[in-house]
Amino acid sequence: MFQIFGEKELPMIKSTYSPSEIANWKNTKEVADCYKKLFQSMDSTDALVLDRIIDKVLPFEKNRPLIQVALIVAVCTTLLNPKYERIQLSEKIMKDKVAHFLVSFCNLFIQIMIILILN
Repeated sequence: MFQIFGEKELPMIKSTYSPSEIANWKNTKEVADCYKKLFQSMDSTDALVLDRIIDKVLPFEKNRPLIQVALIVAVCTTLLNPKYERIQLSEKIMKDKVAHFLVSFCNLFIQIMIILILN
């Protein structure tokens, strides 16, 4: 994420910072803006910011396993989410988030298939 946004848009943070420093970081305008931008187009290519992050994490993979994509989405959204007070992500939280995104991906796929079939 830091490579995609750059330090001007997303200030650096360390996992060794105190909970109050992390909370302050998550509540900055810059972090809130980056959180909102994750699902927005980055430029004229219509590629989402998350697409760019996924490309950085899983370069050269044409058929990316959905579980890996879901994990990347879960990490990015949880890390920047001001409601989640940490930047160290617990296994339980990540399992729940990955499952959520996998279900979302499947639902989206089904919706697209229905649209294609009806047209």
